[in-house]
Amino acid sequence: DSLYPLDSTSKFTRLDNIGGYAALFVSGLRPVLVLVGPKRWARVHPLRLPARLASALQPADAQAGFDAEAVGLATGGRPLVGMARFHAAACAHGVVALTQGGALVVATLATSAQAARGGVEFDAAWPVRSIPAGTAHGGVGALGGVAFHARSGCYALAAAGVARFGIREPHPDVADRQARETAEAEQRPPPRPGMVIPEHERAPLATTSAAPRVPRFSVDLLSPSTWETIDSHALEPDEHIAVMRVVELECAQAAGDSKPLLCVGTGFVLGEDVQTRGKVYVFDVIDVVPLPGRPATNRRLKLLYSEEVHGVVSALTELRGCLAMSVGSKVFVRSFAGGEALVSFAFLDCQCWVRSLAALRSFLLVGDLRRGLWLVGFQEHGPARLLVL
Repeated sequence: DSLYPLDSTSKFTRLDNIGGYAALFVSGLRPVLVLVGPKRWARVHPLRLPARLASALQPADAQAGFDAEAVGLATGGRPLVGMARFHAAACAHGVVALTQGGALVVATLATSAQAARGGVEFDAAWPVRSIPAGTAHGGVGALGGVAFHARSGCYALAAAGVARFGIREPHPDVADRQARETAEAEQRPPPRPGMVIPEHERAPLATTSAAPRVPRFSVDLLSPSTWETIDSHALEPDEHIAVMRVVELECAQAAGDSKPLLCVGTGFVLGEDVQTRGKVYVFDVIDVVPLPGRPATNRRLKLLYSEEVHGVVSALTELRGCLAMSVGSKVFVRSFAGGEALVSFAFLDCQCWVRSLAALRSFLLVGDLRRGLWLVGFQEHGPARLLVL
């Protein structure tokens, strides 16, 4: 039922100034669009892929209920057979495309200049879409990581705001000295006009006593439709997120064998005179009733478990339905089958500091900061243990 059968030979159509790019449309069995931008590199983009075409070309007068698949614009079975340049007031520097099903579509290229409307930067090795994340992120290390929760379609961010630095627990001698100096300053008579005040008795000026700024981390949940923060879990002061992963863990709440859970490993930065400690968090993304007028707020973070450990949790990965985590120079395999706590049943002592973990079936690749890679086998049956191969 094709109105315009495809030709086995390719035909080239030159298109000048398509959204600021010099373009070349190549028709045929696998049509492509070649774009050349300011970097002078030829970027080849296939047009038969549904996601590629639907996100790149949007009809100039498309309504909210526009169905790209119905007009043959987003299906592999009805590819484009022709394209020409089209420029008008309602469609500046666009194209007119003819699908195999006989539909004529006027479209524009969603370039980076239209970033507020979901524009795409095509002058890169891969098409890049820049989106402002969350609602109020900025400052020192605004984003520390991102993880995608496939079941809910939401994104988890390791976000950092900016907080004032302060010593939480001063030494008793320092606290007594500060209290004594404050009391003496209050009892001292006000200076006379023209009186020279010793430097050690002068009050600190606001312009010379600005406190430093430090990051304050939180785990934020972003909506994939509006890209706004729909939920947030604030961490403790001086607690930094070291790793964040979505892993498939066996748990009692799962209807099947496993369930995707968000695991976060943190560490406290308190100075060289304080012993390092960290925490491990296990979150689930649940469905809730959205707020009135905000349908995107139908997801929430649910904290299932948290535990403080003696060291920074620097790496996380899934191993046979269990959680493999590293704390300093040790690797632990922990089970969440009960759904209430992480239970350790196997461990491995490495030499220096474990920086990364990667699992494949019953094998675990351990990356040590100083000693390179270790290949470890996980013995699940009988006495569970980790064996260096």
